[in-house]
Amino acid sequence: MGLFRKNQPKKNQPEKIVIKSTNHFSAKAEEETQQDDFFISEYLDNSILVVVADGIREKPMGEFASKQAIDVFRNFFIQIKNFDNPGTFLHRTILVAATMLMNKSMTMPEFKDASASLSGFVVQKNKFYAINTGNCRVYHFSENKLKQISIDQTVAQQLLKNGEISEEDLFNNQDSNKLTHYLSSSITNLRNEIYGPFDLKNNDILIASTGGLHFTLKNDEIEKLIIKNQNKSELADILSKFALNIGAKKNITVCSYIHQNTENE
Repeated sequence: MGLFRKNQPKKNQPEKIVIKSTNHFSAKAEEETQQDDFFISEYLDNSILVVVADGIREKPMGEFASKQAIDVFRNFFIQIKNFDNPGTFLHRTILVAATMLMNKSMTMPEFKDASASLSGFVVQKNKFYAINTGNCRVYHFSENKLKQISIDQTVAQQLLKNGEISEEDLFNNQDSNKLTHYLSSSITNLRNEIYGPFDLKNNDILIASTGGLHFTLKNDEIEKLIIKNQNKSELADILSKFALNIGAKKNITVCSYIHQNTENE
């Protein structure tokens, strides 16, 4: 069916934050090629980075674009010396990824349509920042309530903003897959939104996911599944497999993070 991998908690982590669980699942839907990619970092300065990318189906080089973007985030996070401002890090890194795609298209024109959606978050101590371009998503689950942090950059979302459709109409709307902004070889296509900082409490859950999850499950359905399985380390597996089992048409990558703070700040 696809790729299945787990990331187990590490030993000897800093005392400020303990990862209770990180888990990720990536799978290819029957009707698509696999163009998703993701990264979950080790710790750096009491921080962790989680990011997912989804190559745009209509573009021939989606797989390259998503991998390129994830590689840039991975390398920049590993190389960074002083992680003072997560929001600035997210903003600058996605601009570098777009610039690298642009440079690639200039030397190799066949890469000019390489493009992807991307979302992710940085946890630093007891706060997090999120980023989005396109229609991947970041969710925050706290006190049995799920909040969608990122806002889709799609035609359907714009229709909702203009009052032309309702929240109910947004789910599975034919324009939900038509992006208004995304990561590509043209900087003009990019509008990266930075969200945060937001507070994190003990056992709060963060989710970064590609479109296969929210094109198959409504937010209230995702919430109910998290409530039922919030104490399980394989949460990402559960969400993804549930969507696949009821007929997901798009690739699914889900990364889950459960926060546990060891100090009151």
